[in-house]
Amino acid sequence: MKISPVNPVVHKCIKTYLTKDQFGSTHFYDYDNCEYYIIRETANPDVIKFGFSCNCYESILKNGGQEMLDELYKGLVLPKDQGHPDA
Repeated sequence: MKISPVNPVVHKCIKTYLTKDQFGSTHFYDYDNCEYYIIRETANPDVIKFGFSCNCYESILKNGGQEMLDELYKGLVLPKDQGHPDA
C-alpha cells in the first residue's frame, strides 16, 4: 500500500486559508484522531497559526520530534503562551 506523505485533510485546510483570504479558526481531525487547528486573525493577516495534537505527542517530542521542529521551523514555533489555548 502506498501512503502519501501529504495529509490530504491538512493540505486542503491550509490551502483554503492561503488562497482565499479566509480569517478565523478551524479545528479538524484526521482518521487516527489527531487534532489540527488553523488560526488566521484579521489583525495579523500575514500570519497563519497551525497546530497539532495527538495522544502520543509527548512521546513524539521526546524521541526526536522537538529537534525536528527546531531544525525545520527554526524561528517559527511560537512560545507556549502564544499558541492555541487548548494545545
